Amino acid sequence: MQEDTTEREKSKLRAALGALSWHAQQVGPHVAASVSLLLSPVNCSKVQQLVEVNKVIHQVKSNRKHVLRIHGGLKLEDFLVAGWADASGQNRIDGKSTQGLVVGITHRDLLKGSMCPINLVCWQSSKIGRQCRSRGAAESLASIDCEDLLYAVRLQLFEMKGGKIQVRRTAGHVRQIPAVLVTDSTNVYDRLHNEVYVPKGPGRRVALEMLGLKDALTETGLELRWVNSDAQLANSFTKDNEPQQLQRFYQLNQNWRIVEDRGLR
Repeated sequence: MQEDTTEREKSKLRAALGALSWHAQQVGPHVAASVSLLLSPVNCSKVQQLVEVNKVIHQVKSNRKHVLRIHGGLKLEDFLVAGWADASGQNRIDGKSTQGLVVGITHRDLLKGSMCPINLVCWQSSKIGRQCRSRGAAESLASIDCEDLLYAVRLQLFEMKGGKIQVRRTAGHVRQIPAVLVTDSTNVYDRLHNEVYVPKGPGRRVALEMLGLKDALTETGLELRWVNSDAQLANSFTKDNEPQQLQRFYQLNQNWRIVEDRGLR
């Protein structure tokens, strides 16, 4: 199982992972993490990777009746764009970290703790290009990338509602679409809630970028919520051995809630 794959096997491996990647990006978020993690070691792959890819193919075929639901009945004035951001530090074969991002359109009652239908807009399980020295740094970069996605979705919704975009005033347009960023990182939450934040320590570059995220929260009216890991929908996108959040999401007919555990923060 630890023998090196041949060039022909590597070619077949790339083809299989390419097809799986398309499926994961379009309709199969439950295999996104597995595919993402398997993409890293292709160039130095072992026979074990062939076995793992075949397992994912079997999983996809076994769930061929799976569908992503688009919930109806949601009024434009009740729209809320919700984004979940999570990361797993240095869990790839090359020592890089993995981020998981989920963005969906839901009802504003989600902010009140209600169980609400989630219309998934986009999701992502990918390698963080920069080397992260800690999980906190990985969580920070994932939150920054998630805010970027939220910004794009909110701007598009503003235009779809009939708004006229002025390219120099996009922040004001985005602010008209309510949104929330959900994290399970106390490090990220505390950084963004400190009134005065001074970048220090070995991760100064990430800290400076977090100042940009902090400014974006104010400029675009983006809310920030902290939840425990069991309520973190993006957790299943950062590792291939913790699918329980997505499985629960499917069991709940693709409804979800965010729960704040104030005593644990």
